[in-house]
Amino acid sequence: MGKRRGDPEQDPREICTASGGVNGLQAASLGQSKKEALNLIIANILKVKGRSVSTARPDDTVQEIANRLSQRKIGAIVIVGDAGKVCGIISERDLIRVIAQHGAKALQMTVIDVMTKEVVCCTEQTSVDEIMELMTRGRFRHLPVVEDGGLVGIVSIGDVVKHHIAEVELEVSAMRGYFATG
Repeated sequence: MGKRRGDPEQDPREICTASGGVNGLQAASLGQSKKEALNLIIANILKVKGRSVSTARPDDTVQEIANRLSQRKIGAIVIVGDAGKVCGIISERDLIRVIAQHGAKALQMTVIDVMTKEVVCCTEQTSVDEIMELMTRGRFRHLPVVEDGGLVGIVSIGDVVKHHIAEVELEVSAMRGYFATG
């Protein structure tokens, strides 16, 4: 358990360390082309959706996490350690997996025993295209946003899709205006 997210061959720059920092450069700094630099960045998504992040402690129980996910109608909770640094993440998928493996006794297990410990993170300057690639390649739906070792937000695949659609609609509108003025 615990090591589920991302590809084992994954670039170590994309994985938050257990201490909450980021290995190598900055999180998800994949190198930007001029085209990517023009794309929507995560900071813009956070401005619209807000920076609120549901967090929990590693010693919380799976039952407590399940209750929070249900009450808040969210899909994942970021796990933070003593210094407030990201040390894991737990999602609805993680809960289903652990309950399928351990039955009802899984609800009494602590989060540290079932959470994903090698969390893939991004920065506010990461582009939507990069986020979509990371989520697709790693097969996960939630990505904590980390700046200077601190948690500053979280983006879900729903956030990314919503803002990507808005970007495309804006481009279509601009093209219609261009063609209408001929």
